[in-house]
Amino acid sequence: MRLVILLIFLSIYLQSKACDCEAPELILEAYNADAVFVGRAIEKVYSKDSSYYTITFEVVKHYKNLIYPFKRVNVRMVAEGEYSGIYSSCDWHINNRETWLILGSFYQGEFYFDGYCGNSQTLGPNGISPLQSKVLGQLNEFNILDYQFSSGNYFEGNSPMIDLDSLSVEFSSLGECQSKALVFNIDRSGKLTSAYIADQSWLSTFEVDSTYLIRSFEAKEPMVPKSKFEEKVIAFANSIKQWTPLSHKKTGERVSGQVYSLIYCDERGFLKLGRF
Repeated sequence: MRLVILLIFLSIYLQSKACDCEAPELILEAYNADAVFVGRAIEKVYSKDSSYYTITFEVVKHYKNLIYPFKRVNVRMVAEGEYSGIYSSCDWHINNRETWLILGSFYQGEFYFDGYCGNSQTLGPNGISPLQSKVLGQLNEFNILDYQFSSGNYFEGNSPMIDLDSLSVEFSSLGECQSKALVFNIDRSGKLTSAYIADQSWLSTFEVDSTYLIRSFEAKEPMVPKSKFEEKVIAFANSIKQWTPLSHKKTGERVSGQVYSLIYCDERGFLKLGRF
């Protein structure tokens, strides 16, 4: 019963996200996973009450395995709606004899993966794509410390270690106040290395690493201040020196971070920084 409740909870949780989600970069999901492999479904068995089923995957090729070198693994899932009574437009299921690329992890002895909001997917006769093969083939050489990330998904941290309400700069002598987008670059220890204004076109452009196809958040050349007001904004942003370090949620590794925020003027005529 406990297993069925857990499976139903995970199914509802994943489905609540499934219709409004974007798969993470393949390399980051693979780095976070306990195991990455291509597997063939060789058996599908329903429970006695048909509330869930167990799929047995036979591993065709391992790309990563942090637990043990298994050749087969079982995956339990809430059964299709006609059996379980749980329906969703975002349902996904596994059929016998399908071949899958799977990125998953173990939780309380059970193996789980996301076949909708992740990079796990059924494969056609040609197998994984050349780009997927390129990324996964170099998975063991990936060094997370070589890149800069933003909080969210697999990372947490990068909040200013200061009461934001205590930060205020009067701007009335500088002309009309305008809201500005700010970029903060923070090193692995949580120390601010630079802060500057960025317009919408600057924020919407990014580079993609050619090896791992990961979006690069590395610091770019800052925009030159166009007014005394913008100079004041930059000075204000650079006064926030210390931040909580950004770290990988699973491994705890500290990485360089980049934070985007909005600076605005409150009703009293003071510059204020948006909450993080």
